[in-house]
Amino acid sequence: MRQAGLQRHPILTDNLWKKLIWQDLLRLLGRRLMVNKMQFKISKRFLLWVFVSILLFLTFALSKEAWSQDQQTDRQRIIREVAQKWIEVGMEQYERKLYEAAKRSFLRAQNYKEYLTAEQREKLSELLEKTHIAMLERERILDHIQIANKLVEQGQLIRAQAHLQKVKDSKYLTEQERKQIAEGLEKLDQQLQQQKREIAELYNRSVELYQAGQYEQARQGFIKVARSGLMIAPEGKTAEDYLV
Repeated sequence: MRQAGLQRHPILTDNLWKKLIWQDLLRLLGRRLMVNKMQFKISKRFLLWVFVSILLFLTFALSKEAWSQDQQTDRQRIIREVAQKWIEVGMEQYERKLYEAAKRSFLRAQNYKEYLTAEQREKLSELLEKTHIAMLERERILDHIQIANKLVEQGQLIRAQAHLQKVKDSKYLTEQERKQIAEGLEKLDQQLQQQKREIAELYNRSVELYQAGQYEQARQGFIKVARSGLMIAPEGKTAEDYLV
């Protein structure tokens, strides 16, 4: 039979596919009716053929509908897998502390959130929130490092040290940054120890000058000591006390 060999071409639309099947069946029915009209009767065999043709068409239609549903299911599954892959990529980037890249990956996954399960959508939201917090913390870290560098250039080592101390234990530091901060703090400590020794010597010379009656020279020394903030003296004998 001709309709047994009819297959849906991959580029045909759904409506065109149905139309072609109907046209083919009607064409076959028309030809058979003309033959039977010429014979002036409709045989039982012909009626059986009509019934079988209609049954075949319904079978084709139902099979096509099932095929369409399967295709939709496959599409959803593929899109869900794409979203899950973006989540996995984002998580790997997050662990490597590439927070901006991780955020972009999570946002790509979010474009397909309607294909994710409720649990997956909740997890994605949590990951985006964590990434947002990490990015804010990264900005805070970089600000402290930049300020510390400027303070070092200005010779304000204690203030520079305080800024680095605030971020040295942050979990959002890269290993390289953590190493650089540790080295910076060690260098600052060495410089501060040297400055403290120099300030202590200046303080002692200023006290000697003060006791010798050379008040102006002593005053200049006490001013430097007071501004450094590195000298701890007994109450009543601080650099500020001598400047009163």
